[in-house]
Amino acid sequence: DTLTVRSVPEGDVSLQPGAPLSLTCQVSGVGAWNRSALLVQWMRRGPAGGVEVEVARVSPDGVVAWGDDVSRAGGGSMEKEADGKFSLRLFSVHPADAGLYRCAVSVYAGRKTPGPTSPATITQRSDWVT
Repeated sequence: DTLTVRSVPEGDVSLQPGAPLSLTCQVSGVGAWNRSALLVQWMRRGPAGGVEVEVARVSPDGVVAWGDDVSRAGGGSMEKEADGKFSLRLFSVHPADAGLYRCAVSVYAGRKTPGPTSPATITQRSDWVT
């Protein structure tokens, strides 16, 4: 299958400080969901570009981890809503949350529990959301 990763909404999102941000990562083309593990990450880059940092992840075993303290400061959640649908919510955005966001999905085909050093079969990224 062809792996497709899409962020919703697409393009530009404008928010006032203190407002919530909700992004959804839609994944298709994985094949049988019960035969492959997924690592889903939300990544962020500053408005002026620079280094891409991990905001949060859902590991293949379903554990959520936050990658940076800036995004966690206003509170938030990341969860699997359904097969192929993963959400990131920041409850109260701050100016430091501004930037470019995208979803990265790594598939471990045929492996439900890949080891920490197992290479992904394929990794695909969505377009950036500003």
